[in-house]
Amino acid sequence: MAGGWIGAALAVFLFALRLSASNDGPTASHDGSDEPYRYQIVKQHTDMPIERIIHNPKTKQIPIEPSVLFQQMDGTVWLNDETEEMLMEIEGLPPFATRDYQLWIIYANNEVKGELLTIRHGAARIFISGEDVKQFKQIKASLEPKGGSAEPTGPETFTVDLEHE
Repeated sequence: MAGGWIGAALAVFLFALRLSASNDGPTASHDGSDEPYRYQIVKQHTDMPIERIIHNPKTKQIPIEPSVLFQQMDGTVWLNDETEEMLMEIEGLPPFATRDYQLWIIYANNEVKGELLTIRHGAARIFISGEDVKQFKQIKASLEPKGGSAEPTGPETFTVDLEHE
């Protein structure tokens, strides 16, 4: 009898693992659609080409505008249409035990893609590369239930209107 329970538990675990693996990676769609991303999140919180993008004369520096409830936040987005790169750094993100910060990328055609932000010591850093960077119209973030949401549901934390050439 115990062997049946172990087998059933193993089957559920393997199914969940397979489902999780099928949604990982930069080409998976996290919004429920079948369309893959046309950009790649290169890195979060690891060594990034920060100096290269920040000091490039073609890079635009755009301040992050925190919402009224999150005035302690401070950050910047660096956007380079020529190299198709975007770097975002933000500080002052308080931790929440039952919530995750989710980044929302809004395209010029109003399509929305969501990405969970990895927060370390109250800060987030994300580097995105790919042809879609030129199509990003706005970046915003919200607090969502653990694991994220298919669309924004929680309070908005910040917004950045992106300016392209």
